[in-house]
Amino acid sequence: MTTRLGLNLRPSYVIEFLAHPPPAIGWIEVIADNYLRAPPTELEHLMQLRRDYPVALHCVHMNIGSSNPLDTEYFQLLGELAERVQPMWVSDHLCWNAIDSRWVHDLLPIPLNAGTLQHVATRVQRIQD
Repeated sequence: MTTRLGLNLRPSYVIEFLAHPPPAIGWIEVIADNYLRAPPTELEHLMQLRRDYPVALHCVHMNIGSSNPLDTEYFQLLGELAERVQPMWVSDHLCWNAIDSRWVHDLLPIPLNAGTLQHVATRVQRIQD
């Protein structure tokens, strides 16, 4: 059985990747946040990737574990991107990275207890909806 490797592709490498795709890449992961407000040319590059590879969208600002309200504009933009790209999946880290609208630019751990489980489950359901 041949394993098809995935690649997390950063925006600064997309043009080079499209010009010279490496062999044995089975799928591409991109940071969705980089494309939420991207110029049309960058979105077209993403769609070129999508034509040739399955794409996974990985996020870094869902802020699932935070007590902040969910950012509805963020999820609207993410939903529009996902509708356009039709990714294999959309993922993020189960953590928090902002409080009181101040981003710490880090993936901070959440407590492992029943209250947090309920909080996170409720937020995940809202995000999926």
